[in-house]
Amino acid sequence: MKPNSCAALVAAILLPLAPAHSATSAREILEATGFKAGLIVHLGCADGALTAELQTTDSTRVHGLDKEGANIAKARAFLHKKGVYGSVAVERLGDVALPYADNLVNFSLSKTRVVCHATK
Repeated sequence: MKPNSCAALVAAILLPLAPAHSATSAREILEATGFKAGLIVHLGCADGALTAELQTTDSTRVHGLDKEGANIAKARAFLHKKGVYGSVAVERLGDVALPYADNLVNFSLSKTRVVCHATK
């Protein structure tokens, strides 16, 4: 098992069990997985609150994706209000493959699963 696999499994267990805006914060998720910097993809970003929290350093960019257009509108408004839109962005998720080149994403999470891609 890769070094980050166990930490990703811990986050995968914690995130689905936690109600929205619970004690399982972005910082706790990132600490549990050992994530330090790179691109985070948040699938099912909803209102953008957790998505915004995931941007903890200048070395991190966060991209939120959601299938619901209403969620994207709410998330964009929230991110603009917080002043983080740019380093954190959101867009509507289509029915095709994720919009990333191979090996671009360093960490991804969703309500039901967390996947950590170790980089060398």
